Amino acid sequence: MQAVISRMGSNSFAVKGWTYGITGAVLALTKDIFFKPCHQLESALLCVFLLLIIFTLWYLDGFFLQQERQYRTLYEWLIVERPKDNLTSKYVLRPMHVPEVKKIIELDPKLNSIPHVLKSRTLAIFYCPLMGLILALLISSFLRFMG
Repeated sequence: MQAVISRMGSNSFAVKGWTYGITGAVLALTKDIFFKPCHQLESALLCVFLLLIIFTLWYLDGFFLQQERQYRTLYEWLIVERPKDNLTSKYVLRPMHVPEVKKIIELDPKLNSIPHVLKSRTLAIFYCPLMGLILALLISSFLRFMG
């Protein structure tokens, strides 16, 4: 159980690395597009492409965080129930397949709602500045294109 929780944390960390790695590489390799007046459309399309990539990885990171929270809930439930010799669902490793844990998860939006998890402080602090940067580049491209 602890290995699953640890793996979800590692996956989340890897997604964050991929997010900044891909974004940084694309921006570094295409930096000339953003500063030449003849490439406004290309820079706007590149920004939209980056926004899609960032949002997709943000969603994937939110999924891993949600899974990690659900497994922690299952783990905490097992810690409480084992000393009571409650052997029901002792070997089930899927949080939603244990009725007692499923009830806990369904009542807490931090555990059952990916959109709620996406707005968590840990993910918002990481992804919002990056989205803001790309949105600023997109707005700048549109202003140069219109003006």
